[in-house]
Amino acid sequence: ASLNWSFSVIGLFLGFVGIKPVGDVTTASTITSFWIEH
Repeated sequence: ASLNWSFSVIGLFLGFVGIKPVGDVTTASTITSFWIEH
């Protein structure tokens, strides 16, 4: 789960610096994998 959270942080950071599509995809895939695992 910690690996997923680090990817989520990366996605949020990319979204914050303006690379919005990459950030959204990373965050969405992280949330999806999180719900699948739990």
